[in-house]
Amino acid sequence: MGIQKKAKVSKLNEKQKKILNIIITVAQVVLILVAVVASIIILVNPTGATIREKGITLMPVLSDSMDGDQEDSFKEGDLLIVHAPDAKKYDPTKLVVGDIITFEWTVAGQKIYNTHRIVDVDVFGDSVVYTARGDNPNILATDTQVVPANKVLGICTGSLKGVGKTISFLQTPLYFLLVILLPLALLFIYNIVLFVKMIMEQKLAKVGALGGSEEDEATRKQRIIDEYLASQQKQEENKVEVEETEAEEPGDEE
Repeated sequence: MGIQKKAKVSKLNEKQKKILNIIITVAQVVLILVAVVASIIILVNPTGATIREKGITLMPVLSDSMDGDQEDSFKEGDLLIVHAPDAKKYDPTKLVVGDIITFEWTVAGQKIYNTHRIVDVDVFGDSVVYTARGDNPNILATDTQVVPANKVLGICTGSLKGVGKTISFLQTPLYFLLVILLPLALLFIYNIVLFVKMIMEQKLAKVGALGGSEEDEATRKQRIIDEYLASQQKQEENKVEVEETEAEEPGDEE
């Protein structure tokens, strides 16, 4: 009964070890993915204070002016996906009511980027002018802007909830070091230790196998020697018996 109980405990330990290895592997993958995504976002737009003239800009939301009840409303702490205008898919002259645009706006003498929803479109000959407003019903009266099409700097196509706050946090060098670089460094060291441990175990196993082979060879040699000595001893005993027999035969003839 005692032997069976020990075997059961051994199997349970092996199962726990496998589960732990899976958890560690998943945690490593998640950490690496988070680090890569965060690094890419920060590299694409490190401060959120500029908009790319081509391609995509990722912009953290700094106010709640668009915190409304629309499906694509967003609030402070989110991260916006903003596409630069072009003459094809994101043509700034062919936008409609409901689209969300990014433009430059002056507040208290300071130019800032604003991202609001188009609520009206006016066409004056070849010119297109948009009226933009935030979704937040508490600030509608003071949050309306008139934006010519040629002043549209980006078209917002989506947002990532809460990611902007995280990115703003990680943009601080100290927090980026503590949250991203330090865990990656520890992860790298951990895997180096595992790799070295694995190499050492393989070498020890190889040395053990060679030692076992040498021991087997020595045992085989000793067995051959023992068999040879036993054979020699038997031959000596047979020789003695023959000599004794021959010595007794003349006496018998007399």
